[in-house]
Amino acid sequence: MAYEILKKYAPNATQKLIDEMADGKITQNQLSTISSNLTVEMLKNMNVNITAGKLQQIANDLYGVLGENYELVGECYAQIQNRIYAAEKLEMQATKAEMSKKRVERIAERLKIATESLAKVIVEKDVSSMSRQAYGDSVKVNTDQASEAGLKTYIVRTLGSGKNCEWCRDLAGKYEYGVDVRSGDDVFRRHDNCNCTIECVCEKATQKNSNKASYQIDKSEAKELEKQQLNTESPQAEAAEKSALDEIFGLTEDGESGIINLVSSNGIQINSNSWHLINESMSNRNIELADIKDALINTLHCKEVKIDEKGRFSQQLIGENATVVINPETGNIITAWKTGTNTVKKYKK
Repeated sequence: MAYEILKKYAPNATQKLIDEMADGKITQNQLSTISSNLTVEMLKNMNVNITAGKLQQIANDLYGVLGENYELVGECYAQIQNRIYAAEKLEMQATKAEMSKKRVERIAERLKIATESLAKVIVEKDVSSMSRQAYGDSVKVNTDQASEAGLKTYIVRTLGSGKNCEWCRDLAGKYEYGVDVRSGDDVFRRHDNCNCTIECVCEKATQKNSNKASYQIDKSEAKELEKQQLNTESPQAEAAEKSALDEIFGLTEDGESGIINLVSSNGIQINSNSWHLINESMSNRNIELADIKDALINTLHCKEVKIDEKGRFSQQLIGENATVVINPETGNIITAWKTGTNTVKKYKK
């Protein structure tokens, strides 16, 4: 593959990866770093093109540029993993992660109708997160494959240089795959502007065990909220973000979303959505709008209101297909996730 569309937006980093792949000695740490640099270069050039009035072209190129990103990063990671298999004398080939077509389509559709200022927000958040995930997904699918092949596998997440967010600090560490973490856990994810490195370490083993305390992300408890609660840095940032959200979903009194001004089963009027709801819950976790509305209206169970150490209120509304977290004081939807099967059985009558 020539990676022509990817080179259009990130020529330097793309060529660097191609050269490293040709050399045949690229490491996971190098790939993690270069793929992050590729995202930064891509965003910079996209913003230049947005300013130059080429927004429609970016929207049209999005599937190609992100698809080639996944392909190139996947090829590089497969080369790394195949060296591991060869060293362990395993007759198998690495696999490549598949990009979420549905998520790209959602981002592209929003870009097509966005203003210049909103488009830059979408690029900095959604496109950035999607691009960075090409590496995380490559680690994830190959870790799963290596584990199934009988290798004892560990995920090592290391903080990048500079200031790191609380979410990343909580996730940094070494975890045994299948014991401490699973394929869907947040340890594989990298948010926009994240510079953490994620590596898979493999070794032969006859049995799998770990002395490290078990690490499980329990999405029904407050830790999920502590990681994902919207916490803008300033009133100006909060206002800009809300404006962007309103424009994306047409959140007026008769808004397209059907969520704004909706009154939940426990009497809370919904006034706003967070970026996390859109970027993470509705994109990464494939939560549908209908599932969120159903959880708000046809709630199976409503948990007690919680207040964190920063004085922020939250309350979980558990639905059959999604669990939604709202701030009962402001009416803001903070985040959502798929409701687990056992949780549905527990509360469904």
